[in-house]
Amino acid sequence: MSLLEVLAALAIFIFSAYALTQMVETASNAATKARRLAKAQLLAETKMDEVIAGAIALSNGGGSIQEEVDGWSYNVTVTPESWSSVQDASTNESITGVNTVIVTVNYSMTGADPIEYSISRIVLDPRLRMPAPPATSSSSTGMGVSP
Repeated sequence: MSLLEVLAALAIFIFSAYALTQMVETASNAATKARRLAKAQLLAETKMDEVIAGAIALSNGGGSIQEEVDGWSYNVTVTPESWSSVQDASTNESITGVNTVIVTVNYSMTGADPIEYSISRIVLDPRLRMPAPPATSSSSTGMGVSP
């Protein structure tokens, strides 16, 4: 084998190794971005559930997500639907019954691709929720036949 053939084979090997390295790096970056996007989706669902449950007030706001490592934040946007206004008979207060809630979760760290994920739902105002009626107990005298 001549020196020229060895150099050509070495050049082909180096270019192939470089191409494989780039493919592995691209795949790794795509996997990291997919993992962060899935996490953003779960965090947005969690924050939306907190709004629906009343743990977070039904109002515009946001902040950092304390349960997570740095870089995650959320924003809640509440838009009252004017067609759903009702009048509270006891206080004469007008209450917007239905609100469109948009929860946006962001991830931003230096050196990482930013991630943003939003979900929206129509939410009933918590002041209009009625508690479930207490269970009533009924007594019967056998097979429903009165004595």
